[in-house]
Amino acid sequence: MTVNGVDRTDEVADGVLTLTNVTEDLSVTAIFQKQRFAVTVAECQNGSIQLSAREVEWDESVTATVLPAAHYTIDKVYVNGEDKTSMLDGNVLTLQNVRSAVTVEATFRLEIYAVTATATGGGTVALSASEAEWGSSIVVTLTPEEEHEFVSLTVNGVDATAQVEDGQYTIRHVEAAIAVEAV
Repeated sequence: MTVNGVDRTDEVADGVLTLTNVTEDLSVTAIFQKQRFAVTVAECQNGSIQLSAREVEWDESVTATVLPAAHYTIDKVYVNGEDKTSMLDGNVLTLQNVRSAVTVEATFRLEIYAVTATATGGGTVALSASEAEWGSSIVVTLTPEEEHEFVSLTVNGVDATAQVEDGQYTIRHVEAAIAVEAV
């Protein structure tokens, strides 16, 4: 806000500039601009968020690319505390028509893999879990039925028979889906 070319912006209170004792013609100039809003990222563990902009004007859009660390996947994405996970397109969240400050936050979880078991002949295969987080272990328990004996075990097509002890085998450090087959 200027009056006769002199900046008087610091005198504006609640959008009003009061001029008193006016003794001459005045030229008052007001300059307006669109509101601008900060876009921030909350601290994330096991991943990060990259923003297309750190500040946007009223009604502009901004994108947040959610990047899990190795062996993690996106669990939830929040904008100003509201769950917006369903708005993700791949790992990109687009916020349109921004009209206030925005904070984007994400949580991540370890990758989870399916673990399946198949038994052929007379016996059962029991797994300590049907899903495994990356890096975890799964215990396979092999129980032959009466009049049967354990013959072989393969894990993802690789023979593991020699590592079976007392009817159990432990898959250590799971890094992918697991298919266990016992005869």
